[in-house]
Amino acid sequence: MKGKPQLTLAEMAARSVGTGGRLVCPKCGCADFRTYGTIPGVASTFRYKQCRHCGKKLYTMQQPEQIVRSVDDETEKETEGDSL
Repeated sequence: MKGKPQLTLAEMAARSVGTGGRLVCPKCGCADFRTYGTIPGVASTFRYKQCRHCGKKLYTMQQPEQIVRSVDDETEKETEGDSL
């Protein structure tokens, strides 16, 4: 029986995202992140993520997941101290 060729697990994961791409670290290229903060929004959920490999911090938006901006330690401290 000849049918469709078997897909690898990485190919299946890439297709499940829809656009064929996954969120990858702009510094080291890996896709292994730790979420350390979540901000629920009306239309989207925003998350602070940190790369488990190199430690790069990112601010992401869900549906589909995409990077909003890079987070450096000074910016993060300023936003935490601004709560009124």
